[in-house]
Amino acid sequence: MLLMAHIRSQFVMSHETYDSPRMTVELQEDGIEVGSRRVARLMRDNGLRALPKRRSKKTTGSHQGGPLYPEPGL
Repeated sequence: MLLMAHIRSQFVMSHETYDSPRMTVELQEDGIEVGSRRVARLMRDNGLRALPKRRSKKTTGSHQGGPLYPEPGL
């Protein structure tokens, strides 16, 4: 229960972006002896999943056929 409290607090502080490998490193840096498999199991059992990275939005369509940027001096 105490370990899960530490995992939840680190998870919230990371804005829900830390998955089990990074979580394991953070906990070990805090002086908690824990293995990566245990952290992964606890996170999975409690429904803690890291948010995926946001993909960048395409701002230019490649189907236009013209130059992407206007040439300087025109």
